[in-house]
Amino acid sequence: MRRRGRPPRAPRRGPAGGRALVGAFRGLGAAAIGALLWPALTVPFVPAGRAALADAVVHQHRLVVDTLVLALVTALAGTIGGALTAGVHHHFRFRGRGLLHLMLLSPLLLPPVAPAIALLELWGHNGFATRLLGWRSVPVYGFTGLVIAEVMTLLPLAHLMTLVGLSNLDGSLTDQARDMGASEARVLARIVLPGMRGALAGVFLLLVAHATVDIANPLALGGSYPVLSTRLREAAAGEDDMTAAGAYGLILLVICALAALAMPGRDHRPFQERLRRRRRVPPSGVRDRVLVAAAWALASVEALPLVVCAAASVLADVDSLRLTGRHYAELITSGTARLAAADSLLVAAAAVVASTSIALAAVAVAPRTGSASISRALLASSAPVLPLALGALHWWRAPEWGATSGWAALGLVATIMTIGSAPMMIVLLRQRLAAMTPSAAESAAGLAVRVRHVVRPLVVPHLAPVVPAMLVVALAVAVNAPSPVILFGGADTPFLATCIITDVEAGQLGRASALATTTAALLGLLGGCVTVLVAPPRRPAVPDDGGPT
Repeated sequence: MRRRGRPPRAPRRGPAGGRALVGAFRGLGAAAIGALLWPALTVPFVPAGRAALADAVVHQHRLVVDTLVLALVTALAGTIGGALTAGVHHHFRFRGRGLLHLMLLSPLLLPPVAPAIALLELWGHNGFATRLLGWRSVPVYGFTGLVIAEVMTLLPLAHLMTLVGLSNLDGSLTDQARDMGASEARVLARIVLPGMRGALAGVFLLLVAHATVDIANPLALGGSYPVLSTRLREAAAGEDDMTAAGAYGLILLVICALAALAMPGRDHRPFQERLRRRRRVPPSGVRDRVLVAAAWALASVEALPLVVCAAASVLADVDSLRLTGRHYAELITSGTARLAAADSLLVAAAAVVASTSIALAAVAVAPRTGSASISRALLASSAPVLPLALGALHWWRAPEWGATSGWAALGLVATIMTIGSAPMMIVLLRQRLAAMTPSAAESAAGLAVRVRHVVRPLVVPHLAPVVPAMLVVALAVAVNAPSPVILFGGADTPFLATCIITDVEAGQLGRASALATTTAALLGLLGGCVTVLVAPPRRPAVPDDGGPT
C-alpha cells in the first residue's frame, strides 16, 4: 500500500524485450529505406549528381514548374470534389446513399491508369465519341486530360479522408446550432469549416504529393506535357542514366517532404467515437437537391472507367459495335498475361502478409503510442514509392545480382510494397485502438490485470471489424500500383500494371480494358473471400427486457 502523501509512481515502461523488438523493427526499416533511397539521396554528394541536379533545376526548370502546376490544380479540384461528396454523404439522408458511396470508391478496384483508358476510349483519336458523334474538340492529350484523369484517380482518396475529418467533428455542436435556429450556411461557416480546416489542408497536400509522383496517367495522356515522373522513367529505363534519374527522384522526394512538413500534426482525435448514430436530414431546399445532384454526377464520373473498360473489353471495333471475346481469349492464351497475373498476386500477397504481420506486431508491442496524422501516414506510404523503385532497380542491376534474377526483382518489389503498406496499417490500427472507450490500459486497470490479458477478450474484437477492409485495400493497391514495377521492364517478371500501361502506350486499348476489367473482377472476388474469412461473425441482438428484438 502506498504511504499517504507520497507522490504516485511513474507509469511503468514496457518490457525490455518489447522495446528491443520495436527498435529492431525500426532499424531494419530504416536500413531498407536508406538502401533503396541511396541513388536519390547521394546525388548532391557526387560531382556528376550535382551536375544532373543543377541541369534539372536550372535548365529544365519548366519540367518542375509544369509538374507543380499539374499537382496544385489537381489537388484543388480533388479537394473541392471530395469535400462535396463527403459532405453530402455525411449530412444528408436520401435513397441510394450507400450506392453513391460505392460508386465513388469503385476506382479503387481498377488500375490507376483506368481513367486514362476511359478518356482515350471515349475521346481519343479512335474513341467512341470521336468517331460516332464527331466530338473531336475534347482536349484529352496534354494538361487538360491529365487533370481530368488525375482528379478521377484521386477523388476516392479525397472523399475518404474528408469523411474521416467529418467523423471527428463534434456532432452535438451542429445539432444544437440547428435546434437553436441557425441556418445551414451559418453552421457551415461557423462550425464545420473551422473544424475541418486542418483536415482539408491535409487532403490538399496529400493530393499534391500523389499527383506529383503519379506515373500511370502521364504515361498514357502526357503527350507534349512531360512531368518529373515520366522523365525519371525515361532516364532510368530508356537512357540508362541512373544519375539523372536520381536527381529527378530527389526533387520528387523534396516536394513530398515539404508537403508532409506542411501538414497538420493530427487529423484524428482519440476517444471521439460516438455511440449514437449521427442525425442526418433529408435534402429539403433547392440548394440541398443541387448538392445531392452534383454528388451523383461526380459519382457517375467515378464509375465511368469501370463501365467503359467493361464495354471496350467486349467490343471488336467502334464502327460496328460488334461484340467479341477476342481480347479475353488473347489474355487466356497469352503466357505473358498469365505470368503477370501470377507474379502480381504472389508479390501482393507476400507484401500484404508481411505488412499486416509487422503492423499487428507493432500494435501488440507498443499499443499506447499516440495517434498520428492519417494524411501524413498516407503520404509517407505512397509518395516515395517511385524513388524507392529507382533504388531497387539500381541494386537489381548491380554486378553481384547479375541483372538476370527474376526472383530478386520479385523480392525487391515485395519489399517496396511492404514498406509502403506497413506504416499506414500501423496508423489505422492505432487509431482504432485509441478510439476504444475505455482504453485497453483503463480496462486492464479496472480489472486489476496486465494489459496483455485484455488483448484477446477486448482489443481483438475491437480491431477485427477494420482488418478485412484494410487487407482488401492493401491487396488492391499492391496489385494495381504501377510505381513499384514500372521500372522493371527488362526483368523476366512481368506485372499486371506494367502490361496494362504497355498496352495503352501501344494503342491496344481493348486488351488493356480486358486486363483492367479482369483485374477488378479478380480483386473483387478475393476481397469478398477475405471479408468472409476474416470478418467477425455478427452477434444476434439481445433484447433488453426479454421481449422481441
